[in-house]
Amino acid sequence: MTVTKGSPTPSPTPTGGGTLTLDQIQQMFGSAATSGAGAGKVYMGAKPGRVSQQDLAHLSPADRAAMTTGATAPRWMSTVDAENNYFTWNAKQRQDFIAKGLLSGLLTSGAGDLEGAQLWKNLVDQAANYGAQGQRISPMDILSGYVKGNSSGGWIKDSTGQFETNPATGERRYVGPKFKTTTQTNADLTDPATARAIATSVFQSLLGRDPGQGEIGSYAAALAQSEQENPSTTTTTTQYDPTTGEATNSSSVTAGGITDQGRQQLAADEIKKKAEYGATQASTTYLNALESAVKES
Repeated sequence: MTVTKGSPTPSPTPTGGGTLTLDQIQQMFGSAATSGAGAGKVYMGAKPGRVSQQDLAHLSPADRAAMTTGATAPRWMSTVDAENNYFTWNAKQRQDFIAKGLLSGLLTSGAGDLEGAQLWKNLVDQAANYGAQGQRISPMDILSGYVKGNSSGGWIKDSTGQFETNPATGERRYVGPKFKTTTQTNADLTDPATARAIATSVFQSLLGRDPGQGEIGSYAAALAQSEQENPSTTTTTTQYDPTTGEATNSSSVTAGGITDQGRQQLAADEIKKKAEYGATQASTTYLNALESAVKES
């Protein structure tokens, strides 16, 4: 089959044979015949300067001519290559794309890399439908339409107020404070075995005997009440990277609470309330005086 109007361009031969004019060829293939697009081709945006041989293969003669003048040239990919393009991005590019997907409403909270890859595939497939009709609509063009429809312009902060996203580019950045200080209050309760040991030691020191079961319980209750009324406070200061928002350093200071010395003093105070303590002190004082007198005689 030949092409008239002096065109040397070969064309497919229809089943019934015959000759097609250049106008008929263009009618058969539509605008895709001169746009570089076609079935399974995805428009990936225009770029200036040199393009790869793969890109040139998809350009129309007019686009190739434009390249010689330094104008931007459209970039086309096969559907498969465009879908796989997601996996050539670096971590930040993927994060920015997912952030843009969240702003658009096409991704929901908690979306990650799996959901991001699926969204990109869906956008590529839709762009391929446009490309088959010769329309230069890229996957990012489609996504941007959703983003603009879900934002009022400018940077948008997330629910934490620590990060904000640019709805036009999907870029996410940290805007929180460089330092954060948190305070935690804890009531450090003494375990039963330790409370028993403290009570026994003080009882032996002040009364010369071990405490009874009721006396240990009374001391343990008084100790627990005192520890709850005098909790320790831990203040933690954390430093954050001003770019990523990641914690880089942390320090803590603890104050207050009941010390071991305080626990022993509490036991002594409980014992001194007993009449037995007064009698013991009196007898001890008398005995010490008698021993001194004997030694001096």
